[in-house]
Amino acid sequence: AQTGSSFIKSILVAMLLLIAFLFFINLINYQTPFPIKLFGTRARFILGLNHPNATTIYFSTIVLFSTHLFFKEKKILLKLVYILLLLTNLYFIELTDSRTTILSVLVGILLLVYFQFRSKRLMYTIIMAVLIALVLAGIILGSGLVDRPIHVYLSQHPDFFTLNGRTDLWKTAFQNVSDMNFGGLGYYNSRFLFLNELGEGWGFNLHNSYLEVFFTTGFVGITLAAFFYFSTIPQMKYLRKFSLPIVFLLYMSMEGLMENRLFTPTIPFTIALGLIYYQQFLIKKQESTQTILQTKDLKLSETATSLAST
Repeated sequence: AQTGSSFIKSILVAMLLLIAFLFFINLINYQTPFPIKLFGTRARFILGLNHPNATTIYFSTIVLFSTHLFFKEKKILLKLVYILLLLTNLYFIELTDSRTTILSVLVGILLLVYFQFRSKRLMYTIIMAVLIALVLAGIILGSGLVDRPIHVYLSQHPDFFTLNGRTDLWKTAFQNVSDMNFGGLGYYNSRFLFLNELGEGWGFNLHNSYLEVFFTTGFVGITLAAFFYFSTIPQMKYLRKFSLPIVFLLYMSMEGLMENRLFTPTIPFTIALGLIYYQQFLIKKQESTQTILQTKDLKLSETATSLAST
């Protein structure tokens, strides 16, 4: 039940053309295709007219698709192309300075690589190596050897523990929960609820996809979102054959913890839906074909038995 590589390649080419177009828009608006603008103390990469945190999701799509196609491609030249795309777009992601995306896309890459391994012994070895690395990291942190660089980093990023102020935003959001949230405030209307308390800087969205769904569509929307995730469970058994749909959805879900990425009319979420539903279609098609073949085999067996008995 694999999604065809041609389908993935088509999306990849479309995304590359879109990014090229946005670079052209950069050239018109900023007189350079690579504008870096200051947001507070952070210099971040702007693509087209978007915020850098919205910019980075386009690059992440290229990275994850290139990683997948690298393992599926047999031609050495095309493998090199995918590596080049992977490294270039990772560099662009680093320029955006979007910390959530950097973590999410690295998790996505590791999972895509992990699901390529067929040997269970090798898989368990990798898991053990990761666990040992985490233990060693904990020992190093507890020893005090890296206290100074950690202190320097936290002094440079005072918003680290508040997730750049998001925790205050979410606290304010929950203070506004009431009976009206059964059906929500109306799609994309949450921004108007928080303009007075938090100002326009935070008022445009809740910076959390799940809270956005809850406040805009209420318990009805959250229930439908849960059903959507539940519908992807049957695809888990195909992770070895084709992991990209679930891994890409996981990446989007991790992004959704900090940004309004899920259940909104955006190109990346449309891609995520396309991957999920196209693979579900292929799974049903494969199961239907297997049922037909089994029925034919059963009829042939019954016919052979009937002939033998006569």
